[in-house]
Amino acid sequence: MADSPGLSTTVTRVNPGPSLNVCCEITFIPHQFQSFTDALFQAATTKSRPGFGQTPSPVGEIEGGLSQPSQHPVPASHSHLPSEWINLAIAHHTRFERTGELDDLKRAIAAYGTSLAEIRTSVGEQDPKDATLFVRPILYFHLGTALTSLCRFTGKVEPVEQGTVALENAVKLGASLNHTSLPYFYSGLGNALFLRFELMKDVEDLKNAVKAFEDGLKVTPQSDRSALSVLHSNLGNPLSMLFEQTGEAALLDRSIGAYKTAIDLAPPNDSDAAASYASLARAFTTRFNRTGRPQDIEDAILVGRRAISLTPTGHHQLPDWLTILANALNSRFNLLKGVKDINEAVTLHRRAVELTPLQNVQFSSRSQHLGASLLDRFNHSGDLRDVEQAIISLHKAIDNCPSGHASLPYIYTNLGNALASRSRRTGELQFSDQAVAAHRMAVDLSLPTSERLSLFYSNLGASLMLRFGHNIKDNGKDLVEAISSIRKAIEISTANDVRGLATRYACLASALATRARHGAGVDGLESIEEALSVHQKIGELVSVTKEDGLRPLLDSQHIQKGDLLMDRYRISKDGRDLTKALASYEKALEAIPQGHPYLPSLHSCYAQAMMEQYQVSQNDPRHDNFKETALEHYRLAARSPSSSPLSRFNAARAWASFASVVDSPTNAMNAYQTCVDLLPIAAGLDQTLDRRHEMLVRISDLSRQASAFALSCGNPKRAVEWLEASRCLVWGQLNNLRTPLDDLREYDEELAERFARVSTTLEKSGTREGPYWDAGAGDSAELKVAISLQQEAVIHVELATEYEAILKRVRALPGFEHFLKAPSLDLLVKSLPKSGNVVIINIHETRCDAICLSPDNLDPLHVRLPDFSYEKAEQLRRRLRGLVDSVSVRMDEEGVGLDGEERKLVPFQLNKSARGYGKDSFVPSILRDLWILVAKPIVDALELSKSSQAHRKRLWWCLTGPLAFLPIHAAGIYSSTSVKENVALSDFAISTYIPTLKFLAKSSSPPNSLADGTRPLNLFLLISQSQTTGHSPTPGAAKEVESVAKTLDSHSIPNLALSEAGATVATTLEQIKTHNWVHFACHAYQDLDKPLNSSFVLNDGRLTLSEIVKLGMKNAELAYLSACQTSAGDGRLSEEAVHLAAGMLAAGFQGVVATMWSIRDRDAPQVAKDFYEYLLENSSEGGINSSLAAHALDHAVRRLRDKVGASDLDFLSWLPYVYFGM
Repeated sequence: MADSPGLSTTVTRVNPGPSLNVCCEITFIPHQFQSFTDALFQAATTKSRPGFGQTPSPVGEIEGGLSQPSQHPVPASHSHLPSEWINLAIAHHTRFERTGELDDLKRAIAAYGTSLAEIRTSVGEQDPKDATLFVRPILYFHLGTALTSLCRFTGKVEPVEQGTVALENAVKLGASLNHTSLPYFYSGLGNALFLRFELMKDVEDLKNAVKAFEDGLKVTPQSDRSALSVLHSNLGNPLSMLFEQTGEAALLDRSIGAYKTAIDLAPPNDSDAAASYASLARAFTTRFNRTGRPQDIEDAILVGRRAISLTPTGHHQLPDWLTILANALNSRFNLLKGVKDINEAVTLHRRAVELTPLQNVQFSSRSQHLGASLLDRFNHSGDLRDVEQAIISLHKAIDNCPSGHASLPYIYTNLGNALASRSRRTGELQFSDQAVAAHRMAVDLSLPTSERLSLFYSNLGASLMLRFGHNIKDNGKDLVEAISSIRKAIEISTANDVRGLATRYACLASALATRARHGAGVDGLESIEEALSVHQKIGELVSVTKEDGLRPLLDSQHIQKGDLLMDRYRISKDGRDLTKALASYEKALEAIPQGHPYLPSLHSCYAQAMMEQYQVSQNDPRHDNFKETALEHYRLAARSPSSSPLSRFNAARAWASFASVVDSPTNAMNAYQTCVDLLPIAAGLDQTLDRRHEMLVRISDLSRQASAFALSCGNPKRAVEWLEASRCLVWGQLNNLRTPLDDLREYDEELAERFARVSTTLEKSGTREGPYWDAGAGDSAELKVAISLQQEAVIHVELATEYEAILKRVRALPGFEHFLKAPSLDLLVKSLPKSGNVVIINIHETRCDAICLSPDNLDPLHVRLPDFSYEKAEQLRRRLRGLVDSVSVRMDEEGVGLDGEERKLVPFQLNKSARGYGKDSFVPSILRDLWILVAKPIVDALELSKSSQAHRKRLWWCLTGPLAFLPIHAAGIYSSTSVKENVALSDFAISTYIPTLKFLAKSSSPPNSLADGTRPLNLFLLISQSQTTGHSPTPGAAKEVESVAKTLDSHSIPNLALSEAGATVATTLEQIKTHNWVHFACHAYQDLDKPLNSSFVLNDGRLTLSEIVKLGMKNAELAYLSACQTSAGDGRLSEEAVHLAAGMLAAGFQGVVATMWSIRDRDAPQVAKDFYEYLLENSSEGGINSSLAAHALDHAVRRLRDKVGASDLDFLSWLPYVYFGM
C-alpha cells in the first residue's frame, strides 16, 4: 500500500540472480590411481581442495614446490612423461585453491595444456602400448576443472566451453579404458555443463548434466561411499535448477533427496560434506519460497549452519555457504519479521563480500545478495542508511559484472527495487526515474526465454506506477505503459508460478485502481470493475494451490479490495460498497501483524472509510462510535513507527482535519501537535538542503493551518509556538549546527569537539549534489561517479544519525537537558528588544489574525483581522506581482530601466499575463487596502500614535502566506485629495521584517557586542559590478560603491572595494569572512526551481545562496544588498523565507538591507549614501552603529519618496527597500 488509499506500487523483490557456485558443485579428484600415477598425482589428491580429504599442505610448502624438481621419481619406462610440467600445474592449481590468486589458475591451465601437448608430440594421440594413456584422461580432467574454475572466477563463457571439451575427452578416454576414475570424470563434466547453463541458459545443458551425474553413479562401486556422496550432491544441483525452469515440484523433491543421500553417505564430520549441506540448505529455501512451509526454512537454516561449521576459515567456498545461510535467514525474516534474522543475514552477506576478491565475478553476485538483504531490512525498519547502502552494493554489482552476464538483469531489477523504495520513502521523483530506468535495463538485457522475464516486466510496471504517482502531470503515459507491462508479465508467466502470477495480478489490480482514480482516458467505473475481477482471480489461485506462502499476499489483497470498493462507493454512493469496504479492511486488520509496513496505510484507509460511514449515518445509534473509530485509526497511522515520516505527517494532517470538522478540539490539538513534531523529521538533516525545500513546498502550509485552529480555540500562545516550530525549518537547522559550544566544552571537551565536527560535516553534506545515474549510459566511469555520489549519501545519512545520537547524549548531561531544544515562548518573548513590538500575522483560508508580542507582557495580544482574508491577500499579491512583471517585460522589450538602467533580477518564470497592467493606479490602492484591512487595526490595538521620526517605535513584522510578499511596511493612504486624510504606517513606527522570533532573539544579544550596539572593529567590503556579460549595464553600481567608500573614508572607517574583474566569486567569499559589513551593488538572480541557487552575479560567475549560508560568521554586522529582489523569495515556500536576505541572516549578519523587486540604477547610489550618512552622523564618535540601520533605511527611503512623483512607477522605485533583522 502507498500513502494514498488504494495506490500500491510495490515492486517484487527477486531472489538475487544466477550466482556461480550458488548450487555448490563439488569438483573432486580420485583418491586412488594405478601404478606410478598414484605417486605422480598424490599432490593433487591432498591439495586440490583444501579442507576436503587430507589436511592441506601449508602455502609455503606449495610455493616451494613451484620451484623445486618433482618429488616423485618417474619410472624409466615413462621417462617421456612431462613430469615437471605436471607437477608445476598441480602446484599452481593447489595454490590457487588455497589463495584464490587468478594468476596461479592461469599458469596451472597453461601447464596442463603443455603437458598434454608434449605427450601427444612424444607418443602420438593413442598408442595402445603407451603407458601414459591411462594418465591422459586425468590430465584432461584437471585441465577441464581448472578451466571451469576460471569461468567461475571471471564469468566468461569461453573457459567453460573449453573445459567442457576437455572433460568430454576425459570421459571418452576413461570409458574406453574402463578407468577407475571414470565416476569423477562424469562428475566434472556434469559440473561444467551445469555452469554453462548458468551462463547460456540452455536447458539441454541441465538435462545433460543430470545424465552425466547419473552415468557417474552407474559406474561407481557401491563400496566407494565418498564418490557416491559427491555424485549425489552434484546431481541435486541441475535437478534443483530444472525445477526453477519448469516448476515441477517432483524435481525439487528429487534434488532434496539427492542431497540427503550425499550427506548420509559421507563420513561423520567429513568436510567434503559441507557442499552437500549447503546445497540442501539452498534447496530447502527454494521449496519454502515456493510453498511457504515453515519446516523447510527451519531445516534450511539448520543445515546451512552445519555447512559453515564443517568449512575451515579461508576456504574458497566459504563465501558461498555464508550467502546460502544468509538467504535462508532472509526468507525466514520475510515470514516472521524477526529482526535478528535480517541483521544476521546482512552480516553474513557483508562477510561474504569482504572475503571475495574484487576481480572475482562472484564479487558481483555477492554484492547483489547484500544489496537485496539491505533492502529487505530497510523496508522493515525504514532506516535510510540501509537503502542507501543497498543502492551502493547493487551499483558495485553492476560495475563488477561482465558485460552480457546472465546475472545483469537480476541485479538491475533489484537496483530498481531499491531505488523505488528510496523514492517511496522520501517522495523524490529522481529516484523513481532511476527505478524505471533500471527496470527497463532488466527487461532489455533479459533473454526472451528467461524464466524471470515476467517478473522484470511486472517490476517495470510497478515502478512506472510509482513515477506516475509522483508526477501525475505526465498525462497518464506512465500509467498506460505500466498497465501494458503488467499485462505482458501475466501473459508470459508460467502456469506453475502461482505465487508470481498472483503477485502480478495484484499489481495489475493496483494499476487499474490508479487508472480509475486518475482517468487516463478510460471510464473509472469500468476500471474498478476489471480490478475487482482481477482480485477474484487472485482468490481462486490461492484457494486452488493452498500454499501457505500465499497467505500474506491474500491478506494484502483485502486492503486493495477495500480501496476499490471505496472508489466504487464514491462514484455510485451505494452504501453496500461502503459496508463491504469496511469489512475488507477489518479482515486485513485481523490478519496483518503489528510492525508490518502495510499497517499504517491500512489504518489511514480504514479511518477514511469510517469517516465516510460517520458522515452518512447521522441516525445510526453507532454514529459516535464511527467518529471515535476513525479518529483512533488516524492516530494509529500518524504514530506508527514503521511508516515514513511523510506518511505519518499526512495521516496526522488528515486526523487533524477530521477532528476539526467533527468538533473534537482535544483530538485536533493533539493531531496538529503531531504534525508540527513530524515536520522537521520529514525534512530532516539526512536530506540535502534542496531536497528539504522540495519537501516543504508540499507541507509547510501546515504551520498556518495549525495556528489558525489554535487561534479559533482562543489559544494564541500555542499558535505562536507552532509557527515558531514549523517555519523556517532549514534556517533553524543550520543555526543549530552552528551553535556555540562554550558551556559544553567546559563540561566535556571531547564530546563538544565531536559534536562540532559532526555538525560542521553535516552542514557541508547538506549542500552536496543529489545522486545521479543513467541506467542506459553503460559508462563504467559514470557508474563509478554514481557510486561515489551514493557513498556521499550514505555518509550524509550516517552523519545525521550520529548527530542525533550525540544530541541525545548531550541532553542526558546535567544542566544540558534543553540543549538545542526550542526555547519556550516566554523565554523568547523576554529576549525580544524593548524598543517596539513583534507582530505575527497568520493568514489561512479560514481566518486571518495578528498576534502582537512585547517583552513587557508575556501574554500575546490577539488582534482579529476579520475583513482581511487569504483570498484578498492573494488578490493583492497577484496585482502587485502583475504590475512588477509588466514593468520588467516592458523594460526587456524596450531595453531600458525605470527611467534608466535597472539592477534587474530576471524572474525564471515570468508572469506574461501581467502585460496588461497600467502605470497610474494600482499601487496606491494596494497600499490603501493593506492599511485599512491589516495595519490600522494593529496600530489601534497597540495604541500607537504619530510621533516624530526620532521617537517612533519599532515594529518587527513576521508574515505568513501571500502576505509575506506584500509591502506591509508601506501600508497607508497616499492618494487622498486632502492631505489630512493621507496616512502611512511609517508615521507611527519603523518597520522591520524577521523570518521568525528566533532570528530576532538571536540578533538582539550578539556575541562580543558593546553597550551601544557597536563592535570594537568595523571592516567594510564593497562589491560592485557595472558591466556583466549577458546582463544590462548598471553604471550606477560603480558610482554607488565609490560614493559609499568616500563617505566611509571621511569618517576613517576601513573598507575594501572589489569591482569589475576584481570581484570574483572566490575573492568575494574569502573577503566576506574577514569583513563584518558587506555591501553588494550588482545584479542578482532568484531561482524559483532551486531557491538555494539564487545568487549575486559577479565578474566570473554567481555567488549562490548555498555558498553564502556555509559562511557561519560569528561577528558579522550588516549586509546591504543593493541588487534586485534580494528578499523576494519563492511563493511556494512562503514559510521558509528562502531568499538572499534570509541567507545573509543565516550566515550570521545581524541585519540586512534588501529589495523586494527591481530597483532603479539612478536611485540606488543616493539611497545608499543617505543610509550610511545617517548611521555615521547618529553613531558615537569614530564608530558606526548597526542597531540604527532600520532608522537609517527609513530616513533614506523617505528622502527618495519625497523626491519622486505619485505614479505607480514612482511608488515602485521606493517601495522595494526593506530591512531584515535587529
